[in-house]
Formats: sequence, structure tokens, C-alpha cells
Amino acid sequence: MTFSEAKLHVLWERGRSMLDAGRLRLLWELAHRGTMAAVAEARLISTSAVSQQLAQLELECGAALLRREGRRVRLTPVGERLVRHAERLMAVMEEAEADLATGRREIAGRVRVAAFPSAAAALMPRAVLALRQRHPLLVLELRDDGARVGLPELRGWQLDMVLVDRIGRLQEPLDPQIELLPLFSDALHAMLPRDHPLERRPFIALADLADESWSLNDGSSVFHRALLDACREAGFTPRIVSACRSIEVTMAMVGAGCSISIQPGLWARRYQGAIGVRPLRPLIERHVSVAIRHGSLAQPAIAAAVSALQDAAAALGGGASAEPGPAWLPDAATTGPCA
Repeated sequence: MTFSEAKLHVLWERGRSMLDAGRLRLLWELAHRGTMAAVAEARLISTSAVSQQLAQLELECGAALLRREGRRVRLTPVGERLVRHAERLMAVMEEAEADLATGRREIAGRVRVAAFPSAAAALMPRAVLALRQRHPLLVLELRDDGARVGLPELRGWQLDMVLVDRIGRLQEPLDPQIELLPLFSDALHAMLPRDHPLERRPFIALADLADESWSLNDGSSVFHRALLDACREAGFTPRIVSACRSIEVTMAMVGAGCSISIQPGLWARRYQGAIGVRPLRPLIERHVSVAIRHGSLAQPAIAAAVSALQDAAAALGGGASAEPGPAWLPDAATTGPCA
């Protein structure tokens, strides 16, 4: 029986075991991450262990799956076909877990979530407390990673949910296996030093800030590019004097009078009072959603976690239809501080 004739079905031979699901996952990750070192880092094992496991998988298959090209490896045609089967196998395993979970009286287990900091701080404490009351045996595990890190791990079954935000026309394409469930919309605000002349206005247009020095936290490149595009449409290119990953540094620059900034409402809520906060007109919003794999809502644990997040988002009190401005910003005392 040749590898092609077997059509990648599980091999049963005397003295040989079936294809190992863990090794199949490593092959799938290699196809999507590009290098064994990247796979090793994601799986928290050594690069040599990844290499050994993939070599064993080749022995199980009876065919070469990888082709060495200098320091890199590429999949052979057989390896590419096996990756497609591995992806289907992982999806079937997830369906099986969901089917078994529906028969349990109690929703239990763990749900792994990645979220960018402002949404994590605003939503996750309320969601975790709600799940503890509703399903004491269900644990929500949180990491404060954005979509750039979280979405590949969601596709690789290393995460179950990822909070993502999308703004403007610059949207990174999503994998067709990922679906987005909307949570809330978050209006952008101008952040001003105290006693700034524009602070007396009820609303601010981007063009009003054309002559200002700007500070931006550029942790989200899509957010950064979308904001720059909006400024260009308003007829100017902002003079950026500070571009930092840390929101604390950005707000320190604003608070000291060195610059202004544009930030989402979740950040504005935290700093309102310490600095001037005014809504933008015309309205600019980012839309926050939870990303899951297609079909994973069939798992009771993931469905319960999504429901808790949706309830937490509803409790924020704002949204796409809300009047943008300090009045709609959620109360920090009830939702906990952003970080």
C-alpha cells in the first residue's frame, strides 16, 4: 500500500501504531508558523524535540513530509496533504469534545482567552465573576495579547477565544475558519492637557488638532494607520512627537502638556478627570468583537464564556448608537479600571 493509495487514513500494520494526533498538530503548526523554532516557542518545547517528533511522524507515514532548504524546511506535497487532513482531524476532535460536553450536568473545564489590555480590563473581571456564579467548575484563563498574537493561536487550537478590534477601512483579512461575534463599539476621543483651549468645546474635529503635537501608543498598527488615514482625509498629517507601546507614557505626555492624543473610550474612561476628554465629530469608532473558531459555540463551555462576555459588554452602557462623549463612558467603580 502506497501513501497515496492509503489516502492518509490511519495506518494499521503489524508492529506499527496509528498516526499520532500530537505529531499531526506539530506538522500543522509548522505549516502555519514557518519554522521549527517558532513551533517550539509556541508549544514550550525544544526545537530538537519538534524535529524528533516530526521525524517520527515521517516514519509512521512511510513518506517524506519535509524538505530541507538551508536552515528552513518546507512541506513536501505529501506533507501539504497531511496538513489538510490534520486540520480536519482537529476540527473533528473539537466536535467530539463538544458532543461529550453536552451530556454533562455541569459545565466545566477551561476556556483560554486572549484580549488586548483595554478590553481585557473593562470586560474580563465582570465576565470571570459571572462565570464563577453560574458555572463554578468552569475556569476562564486570560492572556493580554492582541489579535496579531492571539488569532494564529486560535487557529492552532491553543486559544479558544480572542478579543479583537477593527476600525476604519484597514482591516486585516480573517481566516475563513474564524467568526466574529460583536460585543460593543467604542468611540474615539481627543485627550487634552488640562486647561487646553479646546477643552471648552463640547466636541472636537480632527482638523482642530492639525497644529498640535501628538502622542500615540502604536501597539496596534491597524489602529495607528486608520487614525493617520482619518487625519489625511481631514487635510493634514499629524506631527507625532511620541509613539510608545505604553498607554501610561502616552498619557503622561498629554498630562504634562507636551501633546494631545486620540484614544478609544475605554482609555478615556480611565483618564477622565486627570486630563481633558472630548468626543470627536464626526464620530470615529472601533468595533470590538470576540473571535472564535466556526462551530465552537457548540461547546457549552465556550458558549457560556461568550454569553458572559456579551453580558459584560452590555453592562458597559455604550455602543454604536450611544451619544459619544464623557457622559456615556462606563463607570470605573462598577467595571474596574482599564490597564
